[in-house]
Order: sequence, then structure tokens, then C-alpha cells
Amino acid sequence: MTSFASRPLITRLRYLAGAARSHAVGALLMLGLVGTYFQQAENSAFHRLSSAAGEEVVSIEGRQKLSAHLSDSLRSRFEQLSQEEREVVLRLAYVARLAHERDLNFGRFSRPEWLPRFGVRDHLNDPSGKCASYTLILGKLLSSSGYTVRKVGLASSKTSERSQHHVLEVWLPEARRWAVLDTIFAHAFVDGSGHLRSAAEVRADWGGGIKELPAGYDAESFSYACLYYTNWQRLPGFGIIEALFPGADAWLQAHEVALPFVVQLNGYGWIGTLAFGAAVMCIILPWWLRCRASRRLLVTSRHDEKCRHDAEAGIDDPQRARMMVEDGHAKG
Repeated sequence: MTSFASRPLITRLRYLAGAARSHAVGALLMLGLVGTYFQQAENSAFHRLSSAAGEEVVSIEGRQKLSAHLSDSLRSRFEQLSQEEREVVLRLAYVARLAHERDLNFGRFSRPEWLPRFGVRDHLNDPSGKCASYTLILGKLLSSSGYTVRKVGLASSKTSERSQHHVLEVWLPEARRWAVLDTIFAHAFVDGSGHLRSAAEVRADWGGGIKELPAGYDAESFSYACLYYTNWQRLPGFGIIEALFPGADAWLQAHEVALPFVVQLNGYGWIGTLAFGAAVMCIILPWWLRCRASRRLLVTSRHDEKCRHDAEAGIDDPQRARMMVEDGHAKG
């Protein structure tokens, strides 16, 4: 039995490549299982949280306690809202209270700033105290309750710099319209007829029609006049996409596409999906390359065998031989 060192170099390289691929497939499958497990655990936790919020929303005592956490201007107009709008606003208050309490008790102490938060439950367990963290928690809770949500970013009216503030829009099925919710301020805008405004409606009246801003709100830094749907420029590889397809960001903003928020709402699930996909590619790609090489070898061997038969028959060019035979039949 020959040792590994005595084998040819190409054989050793193939062996090492196969071993590395096997270990990579195993690691990717393990990562996929871990990501899927954490995503399922997160979904289960938020379904329970959604049920707890629903029980508090429907009780009279719970509604009174939750409404106390709303901004002053929203609380003063709470009774004007429809039943559907009240339920959404009370869930906003539930998340604002929960995230604020957890932030005071756990956040900023138990998690280093450099450690990323992959899932929404990471933000729930250790809120960062920032609007994006609060918005993700509210988005996940509303999504677990059956609502359609999307994140809206606000830029500075002075510098046009994005990522200054993040709010959430929720689709109201009965009213068939969007409503904007600001989680960190526990605030929503109400129009003259007593209905929640969408982000576009707030932007249309931002110049002078909006009066009910919450306390401590920086209207210049958190400007609805400069709203956008997710900061695509911060995504890896978007610069290449923008270079290949000029105007891609403008098209995405015009069509109100906030796809990265969907990824953020299911961070661990996407990690698991990508890991499983990469593992499948590591398995299928070598198999496909081997099959392709086998087909080429089969075609080459058949061609070589035909050439050998022609050579034994004294025919160098099969095409020329067929032409000679056809000419002989024509003369005959």
C-alpha cells in the first residue's frame, strides 16, 4: 500500500480538494441547521409575544395602560381613530414600552457594540436604543400578527444624509391604506378627519401642515421631506449594480421597494437558506462537471474508434470515401 506522500502530485491535490469540499459541505449544512433553528425559535417567540400583545390590547385595563405610553399628541386624538387603527397604535405602544424597558435593563450593558445582531430577537433581547432596533421589533410583531409592513428611512433636510431615522409603515386591510408609525417616539400622525397618515401624506404636508410632532423631535434631521425606502447604497455589491444599471436606486425608491427590510425580519432564516444553497452547490457542481467530462470522453472515444475502423479499411477521409462511392454509382 503506497503512502500519501509517494502518490503523484495531481492525485494528492485531488484528494485534498475532495476532503476540503467534504468539510465545507458539512460546515455549511451545520450552519444551515443552526440558522433554521434560530429562525424557528425567533418566530415562535414573536408569535407568543403577539398573542400577549393581543390580549392586552382587547382588555380595557390593558388599553388604558398602553395608551399612557403614546406621545401626547397621539394620545389626545386616540379616540378619533377607527377600531383597526386603535389596535395598530396600541401594538405600537406595547413595543415602545417593551423595547424601552429592555433597553434600560439589559441593553448597552450585556452586548458589545461591535457584535452584530443577525435576528430580530437579538434586538428584542438587547435593544440598541436606536430607532432601527425598535422599528425591527415592531415590524416583526406586526408581521407575526398578520400585518404587511415596510420600513421607511428619513434623511436630513440639511445634508441629505440617509440613515438619520427609521419609521415603519403598516398596511391597514380594512381602510386599504398605509399608516406610518414611529416606534422610538411612540407616535403616529393623524389627519383632520381622524385617520392615521401614511408617510407620503406626512411628506406632502411637511412644509407647514404638520403640527403634532412629539417632544424632542428634530424636524430637520428627521425630515419626511427626504424619506426613502431603505438605504440600498449600504448593501454590499450595490455599487456594482448601480454602475451596471444606472438609475436602479431611483427606480427602487419610486416603486417603494424595501426588500432588505424583509431580509432583516428573517435574518437567521436567510443565513440558513444561503448555507443550504451553498452546500447543495458544492455537491451538485462537481457532479455536473464530472458528468460533462464523462460525456466528452465518451464522444471522443467513439470518434477515435470510428477513425480506427476507417484506417483499417484504408480510408483516411470518410467524407471523401463516401463521395468516391457516390461517384462510382453515378458512373455505373
